[in-house]
Amino acid sequence: MRLILFFLLSIPSSLFAQNISGTIYDDGSTLEYVSVINITKNFESFSDANGFFTIEAIENDTILFSSSFHIDKKILVTNDYLNKEVTIQLEQKINNLEEVIISNYSFDEKQFNSNFKNQILYDLDHNMQAYEQPSNGNVDFRKIFIRANKLLSKNKKNKSSITPNYITYSELKLLFLEQGFNNEKLTDVLEIKEENVDLFMDFCRGKIKSELLEEKNNFLLLDKLIDLSTKFKKLSAE
Repeated sequence: MRLILFFLLSIPSSLFAQNISGTIYDDGSTLEYVSVINITKNFESFSDANGFFTIEAIENDTILFSSSFHIDKKILVTNDYLNKEVTIQLEQKINNLEEVIISNYSFDEKQFNSNFKNQILYDLDHNMQAYEQPSNGNVDFRKIFIRANKLLSKNKKNKSSITPNYITYSELKLLFLEQGFNNEKLTDVLEIKEENVDLFMDFCRGKIKSELLEEKNNFLLLDKLIDLSTKFKKLSAE
């Protein structure tokens, strides 16, 4: 019995499951629905409506905080982060995006507004919970009508068709962080500028089947990414 107790006490605490948790802010307020990815262990969670998050991690794991409207932030987990609440602050990237557009392209206000509107509509369709206000006890007939209209539209489609699974935004993010082809970074192979990677990943959503992530399909995945990058660069140049 003493030998078993000694053995258990001699095991480093870092081998047991631990968590890192806390609250995510920017300059204005707490941030909800921020993607929190343990890159080392390859799993993900999200911050809640109060900006609170928690994710399993041990020492030396790398955690990525990612949001469409903020600059990505990575931290290396040390013992100071474990099993206690921490504060994570993200920097908004709206100003940086404007600088890139002005310095590299002639600014087309009409095209910019159209693209921005399409991005907002896409995000509303896929992340509606991020835009919903807390209930005040009253019935929101407008919201009910919008949801009912969407359900009716979906029912008009062919129910017998099988919808393929597509790579998620988080999977695309990990792909760009880790994937290399012939020791070259994916951004170099596709000739995508670092500041355009987020826009390119948004462009790729719903276009790459999940089965291409399998190791046997590496070349098919690369071929698909090259094709999409060509179309993306063509649209960006227009």
